[in-house]
Amino acid sequence: MIKCALNEILISFSTVNVFCSQLGKGIMELLEKAALSQHGVKIRMLLPMDDQIKETTQKLKEQQQIHIRYSKQSSQTKPTILMIVDNALSLIIDFKDDKKQNSYEAIELASYSNNKSTILSCTSIFENLWMQTEFRGSTNVSFPL
Repeated sequence: MIKCALNEILISFSTVNVFCSQLGKGIMELLEKAALSQHGVKIRMLLPMDDQIKETTQKLKEQQQIHIRYSKQSSQTKPTILMIVDNALSLIIDFKDDKKQNSYEAIELASYSNNKSTILSCTSIFENLWMQTEFRGSTNVSFPL
């Protein structure tokens, strides 16, 4: 999905473990390439508040096309990734155990869609979380996914 993006990627990682597992699979390199592509894909990321994550993403934040906001991780949060590409594709991955390295053992449910109403719902959730980080400050916002 990241490789086919032309305009915008919205991505949310609800827990530190989910982010770190995807980091090990090369997602940051893919996002960086998308931002530096000839299209200059705009990327907005919502990440859980964590010193390691802030340090890891510092280089990305220096790029003009990548915007990152941090939110407090709720203990009630189900480990999830939410990604929307060009308002045309969505991917939601729910994890049963975000500490597992093997995707088969870690993933509980994944939903990929190009259905407009599904994408609109996912985009609304992302935008709501994004605005909450802007208006309330990053320490007061938690991921409800």
